[in-house]
Amino acid sequence: MTNDIDPELLDSAQLLQQDTVELRRMIHAEPELGLDLPKTQAKIVDALTGLGLDITLGESTTSVVADLDTGRPGPKVLLRGDMDALPLQEDNEFDYRSTIDGVMHACGHDAHVRCSSAQPDCFRKTKAPSMVRLDSCSSLAKKVTTALAT
Repeated sequence: MTNDIDPELLDSAQLLQQDTVELRRMIHAEPELGLDLPKTQAKIVDALTGLGLDITLGESTTSVVADLDTGRPGPKVLLRGDMDALPLQEDNEFDYRSTIDGVMHACGHDAHVRCSSAQPDCFRKTKAPSMVRLDSCSSLAKKVTTALAT
């Protein structure tokens, strides 16, 4: 198997590794349920601020949409990251375990949203697609939107 990853993109991602892990752990420690996710939204916006993105916040549900227009011709990319947690008790003992009783990121959304929110930074520094859109919201909001559209 050959490695088809652009070395410049890989280098850019590796430079973000420590910040990516740190933010993922911060999101993991303060999980939120449902459609109201203000702490998670604030963490994502803070991570995206200063990257030259056009950021729009959801009004009826907590969400973040961030567009990166590179000005280059080519494909457009959509990155989606679900932000909500699950109503489960976390029994782990690591430092970044959930601090909210009965709520945890058992589904991987903490990693999902952090990785997708790191990618625009990688793309803006490399030979990126022409447009990158990050869409972060509750998985419940996605399900409701999909159901209403059908």
